[in-house]
Amino acid sequence: MFEVGDYAFAECSSLNGNLHLGFGLHRIGEFAFYKCNKLTGSLNLGYRKFEYSYATNINKYDHSSCRICDFAFSGCTSFSGDLHLFNVSYIGKNAFYQCGFSGSLIIPLTFIDDYAFYGCSKFRGTLTFNESVRNISNNYVSSEGFYIGAYAFCGCSGFIGELNFPSAYSYIGEYAFCGCSGFNKLEFGNYYYDIYGFINDEKKMRYIGNYAFCNCTGLIGLLNILSSTQYIGECSFANCSSLNVLYLNSDCDLMIGKNAFESSNLTSLYYPDPIFEPIYQYPIGLNNNVSIYVSSKYRDPSFCSYNVFYESVPSEKFGLSSSEEVVTWNFNNIDEYIQTFNKKLDFYNTLIFKPNTFFLFDVKNKEGTTDRFPFNHNLLPNQYICYPYNS
Repeated sequence: MFEVGDYAFAECSSLNGNLHLGFGLHRIGEFAFYKCNKLTGSLNLGYRKFEYSYATNINKYDHSSCRICDFAFSGCTSFSGDLHLFNVSYIGKNAFYQCGFSGSLIIPLTFIDDYAFYGCSKFRGTLTFNESVRNISNNYVSSEGFYIGAYAFCGCSGFIGELNFPSAYSYIGEYAFCGCSGFNKLEFGNYYYDIYGFINDEKKMRYIGNYAFCNCTGLIGLLNILSSTQYIGECSFANCSSLNVLYLNSDCDLMIGKNAFESSNLTSLYYPDPIFEPIYQYPIGLNNNVSIYVSSKYRDPSFCSYNVFYESVPSEKFGLSSSEEVVTWNFNNIDEYIQTFNKKLDFYNTLIFKPNTFFLFDVKNKEGTTDRFPFNHNLLPNQYICYPYNS
């Protein structure tokens, strides 16, 4: 069997039990199993045959793929297990809209259209983009990459664990994962595997849509945005209240939408490479306690209207002939300074620094040396810093 036609079993109330669709299926038509709400159990789709080639020492795959069309399984509320998709080239609009799956979801690298899994709130397992069952070749992954459409997983609040995107994805639509509160980590990958299992490290992520991860309240810790990203949409990470560190590894023109990080409670933001701030719509939603770190080559006086700390202090701030230069600060005590800059002061006593004196440092250099790297920032009047120079 190569195809299940449009409306083939739509609203078939007598179709019940488990559904098994075998090898070689190329297309599941529009509304094919629409509202077949007596189908139960797990569902596996898109099996692919392959043969091992002793000549090339690689698996030779059957590249024929399965296309799941719009509304194909929409409203199948009684599915109760896992949904595993294998050799699938496209998942259509509303294809699994409000289905009842309660296990995990495995998807190959593929195009996922708008509302594809909207409202599948009963999933209680992980969501995996599984490259080992992919249907791609070097030519198949175009320069545009794959996309995830608007509202594709919106309201799928039961997914747990990490959400990892292979770098072959370039576009995440508006509200795509809004309200997916069960994920605890979000990672945009630096590579993907081609059809032969080789690593391709091309980063394709370009666009994170408006409200894409809004209300993903379970996300914690670090969020690392790939250097290829060009747009972070309005409210895209709003109310991700447990994210606390953000890396923006931008090497292109980046635009940040209004309130992109509203109520995210970030404490640190790193913007290590660019020399100018991104294009932005004010305000981007950072709280007033965030510390923003940029490189010494950064040329703007602020980051999206927020004060910045420099990774290294420009040399003109200090006398090059001196071993150290100190500028005192005007805070009343050390605690007040720490509270203001959210940074620790080290009590460091060696011959190369003044004994019994507090200095502001980030890290120790390598073991067995006395070199230490200072925590640096743009100096304002009466602020304190120590910066040792090597002669």
